[in-house]
Amino acid sequence: MKADAARSSDLGYTYGSYETRGKDAAAIMEKGYYVRVWKRAAEDRWVIVFDVALPLPPNESESK
Repeated sequence: MKADAARSSDLGYTYGSYETRGKDAAAIMEKGYYVRVWKRAAEDRWVIVFDVALPLPPNESESK
């Protein structure tokens, strides 16, 4: 949904929605939202410093 970085280019974030599916690709097992915070590390690599997922309650997952 969104990604942005600090003007200093050493910290950034992403957030969005997700869904997981079972062996039957048509069956959605879980839906929710996530946030990740990234930090620039040595050698211009980005590493995740915070990662959280918030699943929707089962009844809301099924209706969306």
